[in-house]
Amino acid sequence: MISTITEDIDTPEIHNSTDETQPSNVVAIPRAGIAHARGENRFCDGAFLTEPREQVAMVPEENSGRVWEREENVPHETATAPAPSIDLGEDSAPRLSKTAPSLALPDLPQKSGSENKSLRYAQKVSLWNAYQELALRGFSQLEAAEQLGVSNSTLSRMAKAVAREGLEGLKDKYDHCGRPAAMTLTPEEFQRIGALYLKTNRSEEAGSMQTACKFFAADPQTREEIRTVIFAALEKGRLPRFITSALKRISREHFAAVRQPGKLAANHFSGRRGTFAQDKLERRRIVESDDATLNFPAWIPWPHGGDPVSDAFGVRLGRWQFLPALEAGWSHFYLGYALVARPKSAYTAEDIRALIRTVILTYGCPDGFRFERGTWESDSVVDLLKKLGIDLTTVWQSNQKPFIEGGFSKLWTYLSVIDGQVGRFRGEMEKENQLVQACRAGRLDPRDVFPSLSQCTKAIDGALAMHNSDKVRSIYGEWIPEVRHRQLGEQRPWKQLAPDLHYLFAPIVREWTVIKGSVGTKSLALADGISAPFYFGHDDLWRMNGQKVKLYFDAAAPEVIATVVALNRHAGFAPGDIICEAKLMGDLPHYARAAMGWADPANPPATPSNRGALSALKREVRMLSPGGRIKAASAVERNGNGSLAQFERGLAQPTRAGTPRKPAPAPVIDEVEEIETLGISRNQFIEEEEI
Repeated sequence: MISTITEDIDTPEIHNSTDETQPSNVVAIPRAGIAHARGENRFCDGAFLTEPREQVAMVPEENSGRVWEREENVPHETATAPAPSIDLGEDSAPRLSKTAPSLALPDLPQKSGSENKSLRYAQKVSLWNAYQELALRGFSQLEAAEQLGVSNSTLSRMAKAVAREGLEGLKDKYDHCGRPAAMTLTPEEFQRIGALYLKTNRSEEAGSMQTACKFFAADPQTREEIRTVIFAALEKGRLPRFITSALKRISREHFAAVRQPGKLAANHFSGRRGTFAQDKLERRRIVESDDATLNFPAWIPWPHGGDPVSDAFGVRLGRWQFLPALEAGWSHFYLGYALVARPKSAYTAEDIRALIRTVILTYGCPDGFRFERGTWESDSVVDLLKKLGIDLTTVWQSNQKPFIEGGFSKLWTYLSVIDGQVGRFRGEMEKENQLVQACRAGRLDPRDVFPSLSQCTKAIDGALAMHNSDKVRSIYGEWIPEVRHRQLGEQRPWKQLAPDLHYLFAPIVREWTVIKGSVGTKSLALADGISAPFYFGHDDLWRMNGQKVKLYFDAAAPEVIATVVALNRHAGFAPGDIICEAKLMGDLPHYARAAMGWADPANPPATPSNRGALSALKREVRMLSPGGRIKAASAVERNGNGSLAQFERGLAQPTRAGTPRKPAPAPVIDEVEEIETLGISRNQFIEEEEI
């Protein structure tokens, strides 16, 4: 039984109220970004101060605010400044004495506030260099101060300090202020109390200063005058100032070095501001995608039963899987998304491949994809992108794909106005969570309090359209995603997919060995708990006996045909060559055909089975266009009872895999030597041999 989904997928166009026609001034700033000059950077590696820096200009782009572009031959001065560093030293094994703990602290900077001072100095040098570059371009001091977001008096003070002492005049001199401390810790004492502070575990990124002071004062090695001051302060519920000043020099990086050294190393090399500046400079199309669970439950028809809510009301309530695709390299435009509803609320590699397919068939091939691990790193996904010639960047942490993660936060804010949203954290919305529990227990009809899945798609369309029309403000400039997306498409069109590569998007990809002119398996998993035999045959497969090949096919197609691709060089085929298009041999079992959506009403099963419900699927993939309208869409709905509905609109039509490459002809023997047969029996031959 086949049905067709007919649905008007156009949504009202959403306009942005921001005036897109106002021109922006031309500003030359260092590659590190104007955020460094304004002191917005929380981490400075110092590299952009010691190496020759490429200059980047903010030039006006029509209807899109500011954008990044290279600017050649801009004179500049290079300055050097010490980069802030944290010397963690070597860890030593902690030992606990009978009187007080005695721990060895990793080596720390002995000068108070050295890390912050180095960071402030680097920021001041960056600001001064930016001011010098603006001055060379003809900006007055007042105009430069306005462009850099600082006061004119700040630049005047910096100019006097540099004229007096050079760049050294930009360093802070706060350590020369105030009275000297009446009491200080020796380096050895600082190591001991610091080790105690690192050992205490008060929170995720800090210890307990008060507890560390108690153990430090009880240590016989501590000086009597320090012990007296500590006990006197503890009596009043305070800590001595020289103790707190020393312990404040221990940062969260020190705690990470002791507790999670592996994570500290990973954070040091990933997720820093400006990491993806090269994507902006080269205007690369990098598509980031990730999975998320909707913050609001939605119901779908579910005639199978199996839980209280579906038994009572014939629907199933769930928080389904949301897989958006964001062009994070240049425009930050949401290309589209996939919304997946499966019985166990889990997406698969098939859903990821469907999202990639819809993106490529709608827009074209991007410069690369940026995915996380897990299912996004599955063999079928990696092999697909490799065959398409598209780069895949696999990240290990969420801060290595910051744009899609930040996009989730923004979308959840937009979608929080939907009735029934349960919040971002467990138990955050008490009333809504109680409604969810009542529905799952069968006491309340979900259709009365929660939206349907089709209503969710309309809400998601609107939220993505709002993001695409909002102005983005970042260290890379300001722009409107849909405007920049459209302009880049006009300047550099997307690379289109070759027509003979459409077979790569088949939902099932397997590697099997050819045996006796056929290839397949006796048990192919179609869904959770459902498997069936699949064997394909073709005359050309006889030449590949004993060879491993790769098959691409759709088990739910009316006529299952597999594209067979060679993996090794054999019989005139090179790796990657298409050998043939083999047809399925025999018929699938009735329960398997019903699960894939091809029930035969004339031949009902002899016994009822609930395995079909496990294969139920509702997946909708939508691609957006500037203005909030749906550019293309594909939908698959399989109810597990033999009904399959498929719908596509706006996608490039697939073609045949291509003419299979003909194998090299077999060698021809010009002369055949005739063999004379003996006219005697076997027994006579043996007797003659014995004689």
